[in-house]
Order: sequence, then structure tokens, then C-alpha cells
Amino acid sequence: ALIHQYAVKPTVRVVYSSEVLSQQVMPYEDRPLNQTVSAHIRAAGGRQVEAGQQVDLLFYVFLSRFEPGAADRFAERIASQLIQGQRVIVADIDVRGNIQGGDSTLMTALQQQRMLGKLSGYASWNTAANTIGTVLPQGLIRFTGQQYILRQSVARQRTQAAQDWFLIHRYLDDYQYHTVVRKAINTLAGQTGQSSRLLPDSTARQLEREALPQLTTALNGLYRQVIESRPGQRPTASYEPPARLRFSLPWNRTFEAAIDFDLPLTDKH
Repeated sequence: ALIHQYAVKPTVRVVYSSEVLSQQVMPYEDRPLNQTVSAHIRAAGGRQVEAGQQVDLLFYVFLSRFEPGAADRFAERIASQLIQGQRVIVADIDVRGNIQGGDSTLMTALQQQRMLGKLSGYASWNTAANTIGTVLPQGLIRFTGQQYILRQSVARQRTQAAQDWFLIHRYLDDYQYHTVVRKAINTLAGQTGQSSRLLPDSTARQLEREALPQLTTALNGLYRQVIESRPGQRPTASYEPPARLRFSLPWNRTFEAAIDFDLPLTDKH
């Protein structure tokens, strides 16, 4: 809708960590991954281009969580593009169908490269299409906002705040909850792996109480990493630390979580 409103056609170049895996059908999908990605780009209003052409958004797709050293190499490639001023989004896709959130090796590599706040989008949840369909619109909206909305001083603070909130939320939900906290509370509940078994009300509420302080600590850490990854940059928005983290298991299973928090602006001009 935004792309239509502003009559733009952002160009997108896709970079896969593995060209071989990009040609395979991902779990729960109906066509090779590279076809899924291309279809999403068209549906979201973008135009896919190849290397060597002018590009508005670089779409890095990580498929190599089971290949030693691949995450570090991928993060270094992303960092080199960010240094050149490119807009980059990252999709971390589970190629085996475990549906358990982001890969720890990739997240660690992104953190070590101090790039959490520099990405224009990140996602790693559920199926390949769900991940792609979340991060790609975020990146295209970010591009549109930077080109048109951020030029308006009235909207600058709110637009930047919305981008940062969503970026932090993805790190917190897709990675910290589904990869780290969810595993811990499943163990507490006597479940194995990433079970989606329905739980009694009392157990679900117990797990909510157990998860909340873990996520609070993670949220504060992610906030610092996002803000501190932009040294020397003139901030377009100033925040107070995150507040009022809310967490629940709305369907009494750990497979889905409702996570919300406030990111209060200190200067709303």
C-alpha cells in the first residue's frame, strides 16, 4: 500500500548463503525457495535485480545453520555492505523444518559485528515463507520511509521509533524467545524439543511467570545492542529504555507467544 501510494518500485537483490539450498523446496512449502523469494518480492511491490545493477535493498537469506563457519562468513559479507551504506535485511531460514526460531551461530555473528541496529529488517520464525513475508515488507517499508517520510520532521521520530521497535521485537520474539527461552520453559514443563502440546491453565501461567524475567533481561540487552551499534550517527529518535514488557501464551502452548513492550520517546518534536 505504501509503495503504491508513493509510486515507487524498490529494487531488491537477493544473496543466498547457499545457491544449492536456494534451489530446493523448503519444509512445508510448495516450490523451490528462490521461486518463493521472487514471488514475495513481486507481491510486495519490489523489483528483483541481479548483481551489478543499482539496488535499493539487499536481501540476505541465510540457509546454512548446519554448516560450520558459514554464519561468520555470511555476517562478514553483510557487514561489508553496511559499511558501503547499503540497506540490508536478513532472513534466517530453517531448512530442516524444526520450526524453532533463529540460529544461534548467526545471531552471535551479527552481534559480534555490531550490526543489530544497522539492519533494515530481520526475521526467523516458522516456515520459510513466514520469515520472508515478514522481513521483506519491513525492509521495503523502511526504504519508503527513508526516501519520503523521514524527510518530514514531524514524522521522523515516530517512523524511526516504529522501525526500532519492530526490529527489537523480531530479535526478541524470533530468536530470544523461540530459540532460547522456549526451550527452557519446555524443559520445565516436561516437554521435549519445541513441542506445541496444549498445556493446563496452571502450567501455562507458570511458564509465563518463568519466561517474563528472562525476556526482560534479553529485551534490555537487545535495546542496548541496537542503540550502541550506531556510534557516531546522528540519532533520529531518542528513547527511554524499554518498559512494560508483556508476555503471554494465548493458546496455552509454547508454540505461539504474545510479546509486547513500550519504547517511549524522550523527544517527540
